[in-house]
Amino acid sequence: MLLAGVAACLLVMAFHPGAREKWLGWKPGSALEARLCRVHLPYWPVFFLILLTGLAVRIYRFGVLPYGSNQDGIRAGVESFFLLRNGVDSAGNSWPTYFEAWKYTNMSTLYSYLLIPFLKGMGLSILSLRLPMLLICCGSLLILWDLTRRLSDRNCALMVLLVAALNPWHIMMSRWAIESNLMPHVFLLAVYLMVIGLRHRPVLFLSMAVFGLVPYAYGPSAFFVPVFLLIMAFFLVGTRKIGIGSLIVCFLVFGAVAWAYYMTLAINVLGLESMRIGPFTLPSLPLSNRSTEISLASKEPLAEMGEYFLVFLRHFFQIWPEHSPYDAVNWADALFRFTSVFYTFGFFWMWKRRRVLVARGEDSRFQTMTMILFAWLAGAAFCGSLVFANIIRINCLYYVLILALGVTLYQMSRRLKTAGAVAMAMIIGCFPFFVRDYFGEKQQSDIAAYFHKGLYQALVDTRNMDYDNYYLCFGEDVEQRILWPQLVYAHEIDYDAFTEKTYLTGSKGNLTDWYYTERYQFVTDPETFEADPYACAVYVCDNLEDYRKKFPEEEYEIREYDYYFTAYPRYWMD
Repeated sequence: MLLAGVAACLLVMAFHPGAREKWLGWKPGSALEARLCRVHLPYWPVFFLILLTGLAVRIYRFGVLPYGSNQDGIRAGVESFFLLRNGVDSAGNSWPTYFEAWKYTNMSTLYSYLLIPFLKGMGLSILSLRLPMLLICCGSLLILWDLTRRLSDRNCALMVLLVAALNPWHIMMSRWAIESNLMPHVFLLAVYLMVIGLRHRPVLFLSMAVFGLVPYAYGPSAFFVPVFLLIMAFFLVGTRKIGIGSLIVCFLVFGAVAWAYYMTLAINVLGLESMRIGPFTLPSLPLSNRSTEISLASKEPLAEMGEYFLVFLRHFFQIWPEHSPYDAVNWADALFRFTSVFYTFGFFWMWKRRRVLVARGEDSRFQTMTMILFAWLAGAAFCGSLVFANIIRINCLYYVLILALGVTLYQMSRRLKTAGAVAMAMIIGCFPFFVRDYFGEKQQSDIAAYFHKGLYQALVDTRNMDYDNYYLCFGEDVEQRILWPQLVYAHEIDYDAFTEKTYLTGSKGNLTDWYYTERYQFVTDPETFEADPYACAVYVCDNLEDYRKKFPEEEYEIREYDYYFTAYPRYWMD
């Protein structure tokens, strides 16, 4: 609250002529402003310092932190591996537009498709699973900078780069893999290409193809993207930046790429059968409950849309929005809470400034930038009124807030160097505390509880041991459908072996005499489970006392893996 109050004061000082004059009329304030005006930092060294800082915090202990492996990220890897080896997903669908995945809750496909070359070139590991997201996030910093440079100028672009490089949401997202977090980057790339395409028509049409890919990255964007494109179409045609002919071509290109996704939605809304188009499957998902998560499907759609929109506003203003340890540090949230004062005012100021320019009949890059930001925000707000928002579900919101924040700070600095410098110092000053807390033991321990810390490594370390049977022993509250993707990914079990069309493969690539369900057993009741010290078996167990007492150390070699442990009969070690 204190920093938010300071932010409000800085805005008044910068944008209110009377307050600015009083500050400059005060001798110490005038002297400080004059000193700041004489400071001219070299552009490119500052650019590379900001960029390298952003890259360093994203790369530091990458592949290790956060500990463990997220179940959706691992599942995306499994689907990618099945497609790579067998050309089908876990439901047996050939190159689907949407994964059945968890049956009741489904997953988007684009991240798994992007994973294929990484898994093929690097093998299956946590590093290869997360690396595409890291590369995309690092590249997005440069895209943000150049997008802002094209819409404004290079100094404003540098301010946006600073905000993005130090942004908590962006940093945390870059360090782990979940398919939905790909969506804002694909959308950002599409907007970037669209801006370039206003001067180079082939690039504009390419941008429409990228916009068409956005729904495949994350389902809710199927509502977000059309709103944005509709608003931008009216603006671009109305200001004669593109003609009707170009608009028609844009529509056709977008439709050519996105139609299969929207057709998949129609198949499931209307209860139709799955459809095959060449090698691709538009799947019917009769068990899915995704449609029940949409406010329009409720018994009182308008009331639920209103409730969802209020939740969206909590994310916009960063008023205790819903989040988990893996997507936000509690006090910082997505963009440091006090920054909502800056970008909220920034939106108001940009809209007011745009109306002045329209009244004067002036056309400028500023108008284009403003319309892009407001169309982006309108699409995000509409999406937020349809789905109950958390940081992941409403991830279409945060890039536009980063852009608006950077633009606001830049405009503050143009009007009053002192206000801009203090605002930047507030963000830069919060950054080390965020880094300390995010990489600290408490935050990582909280994340580890969600990410099954130790399980993946236990599965990898025991994969090539000598065993006939392999037991995975967990508590009653853990579902087998959550655990088997961890096993399949760690042991590189392809679709044919998983569905028992072929035998399992041994450590040297040779076929064994075992089918999947013969070798791997899932145990959820420690009371009825009995281990055999003379059986040639591996046990990977939840770190529960009820399991611990089943494996006396004189009979089993025990290895610790944080929340899990492994046991192997000493009889078979001699």
